[in-house]
Amino acid sequence: GSLRDELLKAIWHAFIALDHDHSGKVTKSQLKVLSHNLCMVLKVPHDPVALEEHFRDDDEGSVSNQGYMPYLNKFILGKVQDNFDKIEFHRLCRTLCVKKKPHKESPAHYRRCQISVNYLKMVLLHGNLSTKAWIDRLCLWQLMKSLMNFILDVLKQGYMMKKGHRQKNWTERWFVLKRNIISYYVSEDLNDKKGDILLDENCCLESLLLKLVLQKKKQEWIQAIHSTIHPLKLGSPPPHKEAQHRLKELQKKQLELQATNESKQLELEAEAASRAAEEEKKRLQTQVEFQARFSTELEREKLIRQQVEEQVAQKSSEVEQYLQRVRELEDMYLRLEETLEDERQAQQDEETVRKLQARLLEEESSKRAELEKWHLEQQQAIQMTEAEKQELENQCVLEERALQEAMEQLEQERKQALEQYKEVKKKLEMAPNKTKSWKDKEAHHEGLIRLIEPASENPHLITNWGPAAFTEAELEEKELEREKDHGGTGSCLD
Repeated sequence: GSLRDELLKAIWHAFIALDHDHSGKVTKSQLKVLSHNLCMVLKVPHDPVALEEHFRDDDEGSVSNQGYMPYLNKFILGKVQDNFDKIEFHRLCRTLCVKKKPHKESPAHYRRCQISVNYLKMVLLHGNLSTKAWIDRLCLWQLMKSLMNFILDVLKQGYMMKKGHRQKNWTERWFVLKRNIISYYVSEDLNDKKGDILLDENCCLESLLLKLVLQKKKQEWIQAIHSTIHPLKLGSPPPHKEAQHRLKELQKKQLELQATNESKQLELEAEAASRAAEEEKKRLQTQVEFQARFSTELEREKLIRQQVEEQVAQKSSEVEQYLQRVRELEDMYLRLEETLEDERQAQQDEETVRKLQARLLEEESSKRAELEKWHLEQQQAIQMTEAEKQELENQCVLEERALQEAMEQLEQERKQALEQYKEVKKKLEMAPNKTKSWKDKEAHHEGLIRLIEPASENPHLITNWGPAAFTEAELEEKELEREKDHGGTGSCLD
């Protein structure tokens, strides 16, 4: 609230300064400029579209109908934060007021204003925190009053008791102590002045014992008057003169220091420029060397890259050939495994047929032994009686019939076994050829060299375990002999 009121007071003075004819109205162009400057100083986002909308030239804008305050409250004061420069803000408003009301005061007034400014500068330069804190606690009128006391060389002021000239009674007066004079008034408003007491180097101060006098206040006045008379005896300037002199010396030292800093800055800039030129020269030389080295490295990299690409192409071709060979070998191995599986199955079939033939041969041998035994028994039974002979003949007929049936069944089983044997034999004959062709292909791919062996004059049957124990001709002869044996046995039985 206080910040807003302070801003409104300053803006009101600026608005009054722009109102030349005292009609309470300001042109829209001036208000636009004022609004724009206020937005810049107060660090408020400036919206040109809203500004033109409110300051339209058709006399129907919100500023024309409602005045400047709604726009000011909504778009400027309503968005103000506590991050702007108050000095710049007051300087803007004061500039508008100065243009309308030029100063007509006397040179003494200007001198006093200059002393006030110098005093404030001195306080800020010395950084007296206690003084600054004291100034911060004062209101505007108290601060102005303190500045006026300083300008008028007022060292101390307050009420004291004074004895009258005509009437010898004590009266309370308002005393004002300056550098070389003490003035006293009826009251602190300084309207009715009663007299002056001049101070020089010949003055002396005497302390009187009075009733109802505060010792602290008394000591303060005694010390203040002593501090006033002592510089007069020594002939030294007043305190504000000394402060002004110190301020000038400080400003002079600051200017000398600034000049020294500027000269050093120029020297540093010249040195930096020369160093920068030398570094630029070195950089250019380094860049040229780097460019040459980079070109050489680039050519070498190109050559290496070309060689690598050629090697990669060659390796790719070799890898492709190797993969093709691997695929062919895998295909060949798959087929070879199928062939080996067929051969293994044929060997199993051959083993089954061989076991079947062995079983048939064993059964045939046992049957033949039984028939021979039975034939011997028949020969022995011939010598028996006719009844027994007849009975034996009947029994022989029955047994012969059963034997005939068994022989027929055995013959049929033998034929079936022979057919199975022929099929297995055919498969066995085809399996070596098929295996041989795949082995030849494998030997061709693997680059193997096998010795050429002479062919056998009597080729044997080839089984899964190698050559058979007998040839094909011997097998046929044994089959013929077996058939003859079966025929002879039948004739004996008949």
